[in-house]
Amino acid sequence: SQQQTIKIRLPTHSSIFTAELSAIRDSINQSVQNQNNDSIIIPSDSRSSFEAIMKYNNNHPIVQSIQDQVMNNRITIKLCRFKWHH
Repeated sequence: SQQQTIKIRLPTHSSIFTAELSAIRDSINQSVQNQNNDSIIIPSDSRSSFEAIMKYNNNHPIVQSIQDQVMNNRITIKLCRFKWHH
């Protein structure tokens, strides 16, 4: 198992929701590019991001990008939600 840290810069006006989706998308993209993983686990405390990803016909461009990655790659992606805040 290999862990990687990915850093990206978002526009200053980005919402927390957009930042969380971007982090999920970029994690999937990096894992797919490595091609040495048959499955990845993405932990997050973002309930709204997970709900958006699971919603069929979501119009958010980052959500659509994530859904495309999941559908077009032969990799198992597990979204693992945990409670970070009390």
